[in-house]
Amino acid sequence: MKYFAIYQKATGTIEYTGSVATSEDNYLPTLELYADPLDPAVHGMLVGDQDSAPETHYVQSGPGTITAPWTPLDLTPRAWYQGGDLETAGVWPDTMGLYDATQPDLTRTPGFYRETFAGQSVLIFDPLRQTYMDLPTTLYTGMTEGSVFVVSREVNPEITGHLIPPDFGSDVAHDLSGLDQDSLGQWHILCYRAAPDDWRARKNGQEVYASAVNTVAFSPAPTLGTTTESYFEGEVAEIIFFPVRLSDADTAMVEGYLAHKYLLNSELDAGHAYRSAPPVIETPGTVASLVAKPTFDIAFDVSEIPDDGVTAATIVGTIPSGTLIELAADPTMGITGQSMTYISGPFSLTSMCPGDHVITFSLDNYVSKSLTVTVLP
Repeated sequence: MKYFAIYQKATGTIEYTGSVATSEDNYLPTLELYADPLDPAVHGMLVGDQDSAPETHYVQSGPGTITAPWTPLDLTPRAWYQGGDLETAGVWPDTMGLYDATQPDLTRTPGFYRETFAGQSVLIFDPLRQTYMDLPTTLYTGMTEGSVFVVSREVNPEITGHLIPPDFGSDVAHDLSGLDQDSLGQWHILCYRAAPDDWRARKNGQEVYASAVNTVAFSPAPTLGTTTESYFEGEVAEIIFFPVRLSDADTAMVEGYLAHKYLLNSELDAGHAYRSAPPVIETPGTVASLVAKPTFDIAFDVSEIPDDGVTAATIVGTIPSGTLIELAADPTMGITGQSMTYISGPFSLTSMCPGDHVITFSLDNYVSKSLTVTVLP
């Protein structure tokens, strides 16, 4: 029966995750946290259920780093289209709630596959049916630069066209010939970034095109999957628009997020910062971890403890707060007529201040005994 501490909230409650052994009736374990009076950073944890005795663990809290998943929301996207939000092929809701992509003409609506790629739904664009989706005309309003990320796979964009035209944020279509020839039919992550005198394209975290000549211009009638000359053929799972040209560091974070979400991290460039692990947020805080507390064994002969009396044992030295005091008896020294001695425990002294502490325990014949433990400074 185990619980593992993750972190301690500012409110003082400790969160745990892990597995717990429960009975066949699925009784949930009880959980009690109590602070050590002499060391508030240490909490005792009792875990048990109706079919077993509780176990005691200790949690030490202190300064540390709290880690949480990172998402593109931290960079404030202009619009975000996720496969998990797809409910019908005619509407692709914007996660940000402002710029839904739509296609009211059912004859030109992209196909819709539910939860087929890394648990996400995808749209299928077919040039034979000339399928596409309209984006709101206000999507690019006020933008003087921008970035877009696409998780997709295509048949051959040089013949059938790009999902996002290569004139994104530009007054000309940049030459991306050959960009997709090495991975036709494979899922990948594309990124375009546009700013004055700067237009760049990345694929799977590696820059594949850059131009220092660019006049920023955004289409007043943006679409997904079509230009005036061609229609995109392929599938798309996610698109994110940003109203700024993201830095290289922020671009890598978005790529890392998408790569691990869609299990494409092995496709990232070998030197990519997030190939092995997704980006996370790290903030200073109070963290907690399981710690071992010292245990002191007290050996004694139970036959020397009268039924109505008390015997004493002395521990010399400072015992750390929360230390477990375990009673250990020689099983051959049981009460007359008994071959074994059962002692319940372990016992944890509620206060480790120097002085006398009385522990009451039971033997296997249910006779109650007492033992005085003296803690010396």
